[in-house]
Amino acid sequence: MVVVGVFIVVTKAWREVAVHGDRMTRGQEDVTDDIVRFADLAYSTDTALADTGRAPGEIHAVAALAGQKRMHTRVASLDLIGENDLVGHITERGARLSVSQRHQPVHRCT
Repeated sequence: MVVVGVFIVVTKAWREVAVHGDRMTRGQEDVTDDIVRFADLAYSTDTALADTGRAPGEIHAVAALAGQKRMHTRVASLDLIGENDLVGHITERGARLSVSQRHQPVHRCT
């Protein structure tokens, strides 16, 4: 299977993670700003690759939470996924670009 798009994935081994509306906590600590910085990286990547001809919105920021199961939510533009659900989350999008379009971001990043 060929997955189309750019997926920027970070893994966090945080315990006691909770999402309340648009805020994320780890125990008593609000870690929303830490996560939003990662989402900003995806935005910067989207801007840098804008002229490659790919469809808008093909840059995805994902935080895989170690030890979490069946978690799927969003904070800012970041998907929060349990580590066991990461592969399914990425592959469910399927292929949407031509072969030449798939290679443009790779060449751009090298």
